[in-house]
Amino acid sequence: MAAGPESCTASAAVLSTGRRPGFLAALLLLSKPGIVLAETVAGFAGILLSCKGQMPTAATLCLTLLSLIMAASGAAMGNCLIEAAADRKMLRLAARSRALATAGSGPVAILALLLTGGAFIIAAICLNNLAFCLLAAASGSYLFLYTLWLKRCSAWGVLLGAIPGALPPLIGAAAVSGTITMLPLLLALIIFIWQLPHFWLLALEYRDQYTQAGFPVLPLTHGEPLTRILTLTAIALLLPLTVALGLLGAFSSIYQTLSGGAGIVFLLLCVRCLYWTHAYRQGFRASLVYLMTLFGVICLESLLS
Repeated sequence: MAAGPESCTASAAVLSTGRRPGFLAALLLLSKPGIVLAETVAGFAGILLSCKGQMPTAATLCLTLLSLIMAASGAAMGNCLIEAAADRKMLRLAARSRALATAGSGPVAILALLLTGGAFIIAAICLNNLAFCLLAAASGSYLFLYTLWLKRCSAWGVLLGAIPGALPPLIGAAAVSGTITMLPLLLALIIFIWQLPHFWLLALEYRDQYTQAGFPVLPLTHGEPLTRILTLTAIALLLPLTVALGLLGAFSSIYQTLSGGAGIVFLLLCVRCLYWTHAYRQGFRASLVYLMTLFGVICLESLLS
């Protein structure tokens, strides 16, 4: 589809608004450090859930987390390269577009390949086959199945696109134990479901920009009322799943109180922003706070036990 006048105007506005970062700052921005941090913490939580009170060696722990950081950063840079044209049409991604213009596609592509390849080498040589396969599946499915295909052809692509984001706990568990047990699997399911309202809240807030970029997100293809209902349904599902995680993991009442309280607050805030204020960005931020609260409680509970 040829770019019309509105697309060209939006692209020019994105690239001309604000200051361009320095080269290193641009590379850091393109690596999406917030997402990398979340995936690394999720991997660490998966490690703790699979260890049953016995921590792995420092070398195994460091190599596992390093491979997660490198693979996530490489995939993030690859995503920025693939979606560069679409990003230039979305004002919320102006900083990312300026960063890519500063760093250059060539250096970013080389660094993305080095990071991804290095992560695969670490997993293959220093960890085990299961961890390597899961790491490769996460990177490959995110870039090739979701970014190149599913995200562009269907609003329901997010359902499969959420799978690679849910794999870090399984990667961490596989790296230190060679198997996947129930607790890391349940955490992966929680992360999978969490990604749905997290993305749909963003799609509601920036539906016009997604239209401009040509992405078929749920509010555009199936309407805002259905998107609101599915968003709240997914958030409500997180409550029994986090309770089940605490029961199966024999966590204390402190975990149940904090995780359950965070889930209820998240749900109530989203009811408010979805039906009263329509400040969807607030719900998006609340989803981030909820996830990091959950990770923090899981890690503390596992370490103390």
